[in-house]
Amino acid sequence: MGIDIYLGGYDAYKARTAEAHKQFDMAVKLRDGFPRDSAESKVAQGLVELASNEMWAGKHGYIRSSYNGGGLFNVLDRIFGIESGGLLFPGNWEEDLEIDWDKFLGAVRTLQGIAACLKHGDPLPVRLEELETVPNETRKHGEAFGKSVLEALSGIGLDVRSGGEDQPGFFTEDDYGWYITEGLRDLREFGELGKKEQEAGKDTKVHISY
Repeated sequence: MGIDIYLGGYDAYKARTAEAHKQFDMAVKLRDGFPRDSAESKVAQGLVELASNEMWAGKHGYIRSSYNGGGLFNVLDRIFGIESGGLLFPGNWEEDLEIDWDKFLGAVRTLQGIAACLKHGDPLPVRLEELETVPNETRKHGEAFGKSVLEALSGIGLDVRSGGEDQPGFFTEDDYGWYITEGLRDLREFGELGKKEQEAGKDTKVHISY
């Protein structure tokens, strides 16, 4: 169980991924036609996984974060010291949400930039005004935005001087590889689709099941 987020609702997501679902069904049928644990079955399982990743993807308007410690939002919270779900999807999750896609994309790209710097322990000087969208209650040092990535992280609630259990601020890509690459990319592509569909006059309200 976990958090499932659909752009424009589940029906809109299902329509966008109709072909991907067909490819998934075909891959499963192919895999199941081989003896279990055979070389052919293992190759076909790889196709199943590729098809699954294609179905459940940000570029098709879907984001998922499981409730366990490996959930996308839970890990992003540990890395950046913020409440990532509330930052990216502010509002009452009992209702469909109107998202400011420019702010959403600004926040995600900023997190990508922080990740690129911090995986090398490199406090490069950047400005992170986009993270002004972080709720005030999550900040410990709101004035710290500006001169460096590490100062900015303090500004959104992460004391990088003392670190923590996971030593946030000094991680390597091996520690959180999927989350700071594919995970953040998925979120960015979700936002890019939201902005594109909004400009096309489509329904871009976000439905969250949890």
